[in-house]
Amino acid sequence: MSKSSDQENPGPAGLARYKFTVSYDGTLYEGFQRQGSRNTIQLALETALKTLGWTESSIIAAGRTDSGVHAERQVFSAALIWKHSPEKIRAAMNARLREDIAILSVERVDDTFHARYDALSRTYRYSIYVSEQRNPLKDRFQWQVWPKPDLIALNRAAEILIGEHDFLLWFPAPEKWQNESNCDDEQVVPERRRRNSLRN
Repeated sequence: MSKSSDQENPGPAGLARYKFTVSYDGTLYEGFQRQGSRNTIQLALETALKTLGWTESSIIAAGRTDSGVHAERQVFSAALIWKHSPEKIRAAMNARLREDIAILSVERVDDTFHARYDALSRTYRYSIYVSEQRNPLKDRFQWQVWPKPDLIALNRAAEILIGEHDFLLWFPAPEKWQNESNCDDEQVVPERRRRNSLRN
């Protein structure tokens, strides 16, 4: 008698799902999501995973970043047959990745774990520096702004972001999600942060 569900039929013996936490400098990449042979974070990660025996068609990431955008603790998951510890996966991956991408940790997780749908929150940070002259030591990770912005006016305009909002039209949400998102920051500028928590 055959079993039809993925949960009942987990695949090859020894196949396990792992949660990866990665940090990267996205300056030289065309975003996270794979775009054919173009230089992206996902392509670099999947290329390294293939050398470890990974055979899935795609990793599952908690989110995506645009071209030139960095990530401090991005999460993705992948399943592979691995006879050693998760720590050795981390070491093997880092030995195969460029210096601008680093696997911070690897954890064995349940087969039902989904990096995107199981995420509890996401934080976006926009860093600027106010200067008439460019600064090569800052330009890689901050946005140069001139003339000096009116922070009082910006904070007043950003007040609309605080509180409960219906973001249903912004993305195709799975049925298990409610259609609200909570933006609870009290200070948006000068360090502008938006923290959206999607709750079951």
